[in-house]
Amino acid sequence: MVSALVTGLVVENIAIIDRACVDLGSGLTVLTGETGAGKSILVEALGFALGDRADSSMVRSGAAKGTVSLTVTLPSKLAAIWGRELGSDPEDGAFVIQRDLSSQGRSAVRVNGILVSVSQLRQFGNAQVDLHGQHTHQSLLVQDNQLEFLDDWIGEVADRLKSRVGALFSDWNRVKARIESVKKSDRERAQRLDILDFQIQEIQSIEPLIGEFETLKRSLERLKNSESLIQSARQGSQILGSTEGSVLENLVRVVRELETLGRHDNSLYNHFQTASDALYALQDAQRALASFADALESDEGRLEATAQRLDSYHRLFKKYGEDEEAVIRFLAEALHERDDLMAADATLEDLLAECERLRSAYMSAATELSTLRRDKANQFEKNVEEHLRDLAMEKAIVSSEIEEAEPGPTGFDVLTFLMSANPGEPPKPLHKVASGGEISRVMLAIKAAGARSSGVPTLIFDEIDTGISGKAAAAMGQKLRDLSRDFQIIVISHLPQIASCADHHLLIEKTEQRGRVVTQIRVLSDDERVLEVARMLAGNQIGDAALANARDLVAKSRASAL
Repeated sequence: MVSALVTGLVVENIAIIDRACVDLGSGLTVLTGETGAGKSILVEALGFALGDRADSSMVRSGAAKGTVSLTVTLPSKLAAIWGRELGSDPEDGAFVIQRDLSSQGRSAVRVNGILVSVSQLRQFGNAQVDLHGQHTHQSLLVQDNQLEFLDDWIGEVADRLKSRVGALFSDWNRVKARIESVKKSDRERAQRLDILDFQIQEIQSIEPLIGEFETLKRSLERLKNSESLIQSARQGSQILGSTEGSVLENLVRVVRELETLGRHDNSLYNHFQTASDALYALQDAQRALASFADALESDEGRLEATAQRLDSYHRLFKKYGEDEEAVIRFLAEALHERDDLMAADATLEDLLAECERLRSAYMSAATELSTLRRDKANQFEKNVEEHLRDLAMEKAIVSSEIEEAEPGPTGFDVLTFLMSANPGEPPKPLHKVASGGEISRVMLAIKAAGARSSGVPTLIFDEIDTGISGKAAAAMGQKLRDLSRDFQIIVISHLPQIASCADHHLLIEKTEQRGRVVTQIRVLSDDERVLEVARMLAGNQIGDAALANARDLVAKSRASAL
């Protein structure tokens, strides 16, 4: 059995989860619970920890932030590689990912305490975990996605070729766009240059800086309140020491009197010291208040300048982009286009030659990728069919049609999966012939077929069992158990046939604490596991028959695993 990869998950203040800790083991882990208990929330939290897009609505109502911590343990050689990539030195190969999400939607990612970017996190997560969401199997019905499943199964060779094809396609299109730009007539070019010059000069005159807009907003808010702040500071300073009969003036007298008395009576020395300390502290406070007021008065001229600077940013955002980064990107593109237009006559011939070179290189790489796909498609189909036979679809036939289409970033192939679930029926497109349960099984068969080529050691399935029951459910449970001999498998399921196959069974429960609903997760003992399987079989009214059936399911599953 493969060693566990994802070993721990802690979720805090995410949706209805107050705080949940999950220890995950190797083999097959099944999470069950009643509808609405929070099973899918847990999968969303896993996806968030692995780099999915952040959404502030995930944060629990009333909480300032939500946090998901995920522990991923890798073999020593792989840990060293990713340690260098992430700038981390993992202890015993363990990477602790912590991702925070504020209620305002800002997120921060740390790996072993070191800040990393979301793109780095996503790259790391994609290499370690394949997360199959609740409705991901429906993506199999979308033709644009079907080619990707074949490519994933082919593995690294296809990835390298696709990367090359995508880069060439991007370069080819960029050069084609430049050619179109330089082919414009002199009049159009002159008109465009005038517009570009105006836009460039307007942006450059303001010199936008990333992050300055938010800083200016905060500064403006402080400057707007400076008058009342100055008044309060001046008044406090005067009360302490700038007026006749002030606190400091009277305190000086007290200190002197206590000093005189202390020469005659040592018992008063402590009081003299206390008064002296208070005098020094209040003198510091008086100076601080005066300095604070002086500083604010020196800022009075900045109010108008700050407001004008903010207005400049608002004009830029309205014309050129939603934030400073977008405006700066617009400026770079405008400068690039202006350079192209100004050098149009000199560069057109060179651009045409470069365009033809890139077109030829793209077509060569795309043809190589297409040949690879066509060579591997038949083996892929047979592999998927083998897994489908294990999933109670003994007579299923899977085939694929690869047709040529317009060149794109993944080549010029369009793939359509065809299937016949019954003998004598010709294969037809999946969306025309496959039921919901059959789609779920086809997806699992594809995942099972591609698992080894993908190199991803942990597979997570959220309700891959949609639409199946009976014999098919038992077959799926056995298939998941078989996969768990080589991979760490984590499944959220509503089927007792699958739950009974688990090496580890976790129950997700929704309870009420202090007037609020919270989700909790706990590991089931052997007896509790039988009860949970019985509940999945019979609902909340668990009778002797359901218990006996549950014990039988669990016992048979254990026997088949030996």
